[in-house]
Amino acid sequence: SAGCVLGELLCHRPLLPGRSEIQQIDLIIEMFGTPTEKIWSGLNDLPSLKHFSLRQQPYNNVKQTFPWLTNAGLRLINFMFMYDPCKRATAEDCLRSSYFKEAPLPCENDLMPSFPQHRNQISSSSNQPRPALSARLSSSSNEPTSAVNDSRKRQNLPPLRVGCTNVKRTRKS
Repeated sequence: SAGCVLGELLCHRPLLPGRSEIQQIDLIIEMFGTPTEKIWSGLNDLPSLKHFSLRQQPYNNVKQTFPWLTNAGLRLINFMFMYDPCKRATAEDCLRSSYFKEAPLPCENDLMPSFPQHRNQISSSSNQPRPALSARLSSSSNEPTSAVNDSRKRQNLPPLRVGCTNVKRTRKS
């Protein structure tokens, strides 16, 4: 879900790294508490739930998982992880969240770093016809980036380097 993606971006690690369906359910309950009919109308009607019982867990441990988040951030995460899909945040709800209005505010697009040049910037060579893809890919050079680098030379850009440059190769015995 989008809540998992946001949580993982905030934590810099997998949020709920379950290796099985049962372990995944256990991790969800550990973080968000045991769902009840009160917070998820229709929960008791789910056919799969009749085959096992859920362990009891206090409602929520989100604050312990994200102690650095503001109240607005915690509200957003909780809203995105509502058990009841009818009550869960929509994308529009999330974008209206006060969390995205708190400091630090996002910088303007033109201040964002880009490589090698801003994708919306018009270059002088953009009006020149480009060779067909097959011609660019069938370059006589064995260098994997030669077609890209030929294009970069025409735009007066430095060659594109692929892979690690600070790794030394060792000979295999």
